[in-house]
Amino acid sequence: MIKTRKCSYRGKERIFEIEKEWLEENIKDQEEMRTKITVVGTILDILRDDADCRFDAIEGREFCIFHESDYWKDHEDEVRTAFLTEIKNGGKFIGAHIPIINITRVIEGELNLSLTKVHGTFNANNIKFSTGAWFIGTTFNGRASFDKATFNEVMFIGTTFNEEVSFDKATFNGRASFDKATFNEVMFIGTTFNEKVSFDKATFNGRASFDETTFNEEVSFDKATFNGRTSFDKATFNENVSFDKATFNGRTSFDETTFDKAAWFDMAIFNGATLFNNATFNKEALFLETKFNEQVSFNKTTFNDNALFYGVTFYDIAMFSKATFYDVSFDKTKFNGAALFDEAIFNESDNVIYKALGESNVAYFNETIFVGRASFDRTIFNSAVSFDEATFNDRVSFARAEFRGASFDRTIFNSAVSFDEATFNDRVSFAKTIFNKEPSFVDVKWKIIPDTNPE
Repeated sequence: MIKTRKCSYRGKERIFEIEKEWLEENIKDQEEMRTKITVVGTILDILRDDADCRFDAIEGREFCIFHESDYWKDHEDEVRTAFLTEIKNGGKFIGAHIPIINITRVIEGELNLSLTKVHGTFNANNIKFSTGAWFIGTTFNGRASFDKATFNEVMFIGTTFNEEVSFDKATFNGRASFDKATFNEVMFIGTTFNEKVSFDKATFNGRASFDETTFNEEVSFDKATFNGRTSFDKATFNENVSFDKATFNGRTSFDETTFDKAAWFDMAIFNGATLFNNATFNKEALFLETKFNEQVSFNKTTFNDNALFYGVTFYDIAMFSKATFYDVSFDKTKFNGAALFDEAIFNESDNVIYKALGESNVAYFNETIFVGRASFDRTIFNSAVSFDEATFNDRVSFARAEFRGASFDRTIFNSAVSFDEATFNDRVSFAKTIFNKEPSFVDVKWKIIPDTNPE
């Protein structure tokens, strides 16, 4: 009688050695490889003995049918059938090598495919994962599809998708994490996240679409990198969302997106054309030291709460035409290209913080630098606006704009400036303003005589 022995995929040190060797052979990018090795160590620290393979080794070999790295190539049906039989009630397949998989039934128990390598397509469309699902450090070498799947808690931390992956109309009812995941092309169209989800330090190497996706709890994309075309068109963020220090290297669109709670884009970098047209920010919109290296459009965007563009740099055209602002600040912002605020509306503020400080200004452009031309034609400022110490290096126009209190103290106009047919309904100050070219005030309507002491 031949005595069977267990698969040698056992013991933390031995498993780490096996996984490290595989990564060194298959990952060319050194930084990515180091990150993946770190993920392996983290997983093994969490799983401990639970990472050990429970299957018998193949006769005459060291590993089982799942951990013999090339066995699936010549025994695809055997490996697939064994896998699908075993996962009916969940189970652990840490570090397994599996071929094309098509899951057709509910997964009742917890499924753990961490560090598994899927060497073909993986189809889990319409599948319900009743409890937890772990795909930590998993590598999908073929197309993966989770369309209309239902997840409870799920972890895709450090997961690699080498081909397209789709989560269209999937529902996430538990906590979800895609931290440090690497995507090729990914679709989350019409997806619903009912609990917190994070994509921190994730890398999107191809197109990434979150169109019409609903985030019902907090979501984070901090330090994520988007290398392809990125779209959040008509997405809804019902809780706080953060893109702090995220990098967008391709065209990025948030057209008609709704932000119901605070939205952070602090120190984010947009290297491609960026669109926020018709977007709605119902709470704070924070762009602290954000960089827009190509043109950006906020046309017809509505800011219903405080919008802070502090220390932002616009290297190309910045468009805010027909945008609506509540409380807004562009302090220390630099416009290197044209700044277009045509027909924008700056509404009156009832912000108690500003009132407590004795401030009535709703729009701040203090110390802002406009390198290219700027247009505020037909803009309506329903509360006071301040351009104190701002610098306009190219022509600027406030033609037919309406002001309810304005300050241009120590503002520098280095080129032509027009206030033709503008209306000043309240106090306006040009104290120590510098006009290096003759300004134009044709047919201006002054309700109150301006304070002037220009230099």
